[in-house]
Amino acid sequence: MTRKIEIPNGNYWIKRYQSGISCNQIAEELDISRSAFMTFLRDSGIQTRTRSEAERIKWAKIKQIRTAVVRQCGGAWSAVCGRTRPHSEQVKRSQTVYANQTMIRKRERIVASRLRKAGFNIEHQFPVNGHNIDLVVTEFRVAMEIQRGDLNRSVSVSQKQVVNILNNDWSLIIAYCPSCHIWGTSTMVEFDFAAVCNKLIAFIEFCSSNPSASGRYGMIGRDGKPISLLRLNLKSWPRILGF
Repeated sequence: MTRKIEIPNGNYWIKRYQSGISCNQIAEELDISRSAFMTFLRDSGIQTRTRSEAERIKWAKIKQIRTAVVRQCGGAWSAVCGRTRPHSEQVKRSQTVYANQTMIRKRERIVASRLRKAGFNIEHQFPVNGHNIDLVVTEFRVAMEIQRGDLNRSVSVSQKQVVNILNNDWSLIIAYCPSCHIWGTSTMVEFDFAAVCNKLIAFIEFCSSNPSASGRYGMIGRDGKPISLLRLNLKSWPRILGF
């Protein structure tokens, strides 16, 4: 028998779900997977919404805000029209995201807080040639991408984005930290903030004292140890040893 998932202040999150907040949003705020929160609801005797009910609530909220409609449908509209977004428009949009400080995830805030305590000036969603980078240290041109979800559907850590960062003479480190369960159990594989942050600090310190780090990259997992991902074909780019 699998262990029940326990969430602090469970009644509060149940009430938020029942008020119409989506599972994805609540799971993001709790920093757990959607499936874990769904399991918690079922274990608590809460009837979950069907897909059609969830879609109806989502669109009822979206339709109240014009910008939300554009954000939700913009990609489809562009595809239907056969229009490729001009680079100038991408640059303008990335600068707007940076100015408004939107699209900042919980994990990014936690990591940034720890890096600031280590003495580094961290900026969120910094624009580089039409793309936004999760965290940067502009003084040393260090870019950090904190990837939580599926890399196969990621825009921020796509081949194009990575090459864009390296081509613009930044040093890049990718922290690939998806949430997941141990197979057949409800036990979560935790994101080790301490280990990841210590590795990021070491990366920043290395780049700050080694000009040759420009245009090179590193990649670590949720435990702070170096990993490689076949999806990102980076054989032509030099990797920093130990990262």
